[in-house]
Amino acid sequence: MTQDVEFSRLLEGDAGAVQAWLAEWLTEHVSGWCGAYGLDWAASGVNAHIERHQLVEREWAEITAAAVDQDCFVRVAKIRQTPVGVVYAEKRMDRYLALKTGVLSWIYIEPAFRRRGIARGLLNEAHKWFVKEQVPVSEVFVTGSNRAAIAAYQGGGYRILDHRLLAVMREDERSVGR
Repeated sequence: MTQDVEFSRLLEGDAGAVQAWLAEWLTEHVSGWCGAYGLDWAASGVNAHIERHQLVEREWAEITAAAVDQDCFVRVAKIRQTPVGVVYAEKRMDRYLALKTGVLSWIYIEPAFRRRGIARGLLNEAHKWFVKEQVPVSEVFVTGSNRAAIAAYQGGGYRILDHRLLAVMREDERSVGR
């Protein structure tokens, strides 16, 4: 990992970088789900949807609230005071096992700083917090096509447990076994 990476709490001054990352992630996320749902939205439609529903602002509000919530963990990776990545994790009770579990909600690395071990550093910071909070297990949800993220999480000790399946309900596709 780059030696000059520091991990700090989320600050108001980090808003520009983190909101830009949120916008990029939301664009990829919404576009991906449009494709999965069979929606034919152009890039302009995706962007209009994000703006109309204020998704960047909503996600920013969530991550800033999490930064001061005792059940959440937010850290920003910085190089020379410039944000280059962020991790957001939380602890919660598993609804079926009634065990405290960790959830790695969001991790992002500025594209120019990827493949330098920064994600591993942020993951380690979250894992240290989980251990301190006596959280015995953590989970993360990742899109199956995001091979780089899957490899990073597997390198951090996560293993694939299950798969999400999706069926789009259209008149011409409703018959099972077609």
